[in-house]
Amino acid sequence: MAALRNTKPIITPPMNGSFPLDREGKCKLQMLEYMICMQENKKIAEKCRPLAKEYMECRMNNNLLERDDWEYLGFSDENKEATKEDLAK
Repeated sequence: MAALRNTKPIITPPMNGSFPLDREGKCKLQMLEYMICMQENKKIAEKCRPLAKEYMECRMNNNLLERDDWEYLGFSDENKEATKEDLAK
């Protein structure tokens, strides 16, 4: 019978590192609004994207998330839609 080896799993860190927890609740309202939206919409994230963006903006404003371009964070399509709306006016 072979002995079981005590092996540790290989853990890989996130691509951009970790981010601080919101221990003071600075963005708790935005987080709760997003979570409620997700629950009401059967966890379809597309319907809650504006709230996700508000939550990320709050985290960036409170130094809980490094400020970055919205396109890099997955919100490039909203910038294009706004441009199309501006052209239609």
